[in-house]
Amino acid sequence: MAQSNFADLVGGLVEEAGEPDGARLKDLPVADIYEDPNNPRQAFDKAELEALAASIRKHGVLQPITVRPKDERGHMIRYGARRFRAAQLAGVDKVAAIITTSDASEADILAAQLIENDQREGLNTAEMAAAVQRLLNLGLNQMQIAEKLGRPKDQISMFAAVNDMPQPLKDLAPKLGVRTLYELSGAWKRDAKRTGALVAAKGEAITTAEARALAAELKAAKATTPRGKPVAGDNAPEPAAAAPGRRKESLDIQTPSPSQAGDAAEAQVNGFEVKVGKRTGRLLLAAGPDPETVLIAFDGASVEPTPAATVRLVRAWSE
Repeated sequence: MAQSNFADLVGGLVEEAGEPDGARLKDLPVADIYEDPNNPRQAFDKAELEALAASIRKHGVLQPITVRPKDERGHMIRYGARRFRAAQLAGVDKVAAIITTSDASEADILAAQLIENDQREGLNTAEMAAAVQRLLNLGLNQMQIAEKLGRPKDQISMFAAVNDMPQPLKDLAPKLGVRTLYELSGAWKRDAKRTGALVAAKGEAITTAEARALAAELKAAKATTPRGKPVAGDNAPEPAAAAPGRRKESLDIQTPSPSQAGDAAEAQVNGFEVKVGKRTGRLLLAAGPDPETVLIAFDGASVEPTPAATVRLVRAWSE
């Protein structure tokens, strides 16, 4: 059986410890092996396990799993839970295993497990978010986690944010990408009712483009709401009456002249009516997904990212 190059992949976590060559590679009884309860991967595709089990019945386990030294329960798996489960399905009695003697930290082992799992079959958002939270709990910051996993810092920040998202969004984490969840979270903070309705209606079928468009539309709507204007239903308290004999200087408001008010009204532009081909819509005052794309709210339809070069300005509007 060919030796695995897995030790190189995880940066030397498998060490020699002064044993003779080949002593680390052994055929272990399946009954003496158990899974790491903190393995980042918690979901296993049944069809893929069955396919791997069929391969193991025919060819055996071609790449050894990696385990810790034996404890009172047996050898705990470090890397290879999927191969181990498939071996159990295949009905084999023993599997080839590398017994590690590394004194690597828990954070280093977890990071290596993440890399190993992700390179074989991508972890879902819920699994990655849970693993990132564990690394944070172990004392690493987001930049250190990004460096260990070879991922962008902003992506680690999005995974870290999943833990604080509303439960309906957390429930979608096993199925949706982290970018989609992050955009939905931003939309939820601005309009929980509308975002919740989208989540209830489409669930795991929500696309990143839909989530981004909703977040941008709600952000633009908030940006164009006149500041200081009373909102229906608000119960603003009446100003306190001035004490007898005192002037109400702090409550005096200067009213602009009619000409000044007219100029201000003409200068306040809240959006633009546009045409794209034969369709009419409203240009949202928010950035599109890229520099050459804008967001248009078409009449009777959802917000759509649209190439800026295809948009024709019809008129400015104000509220």
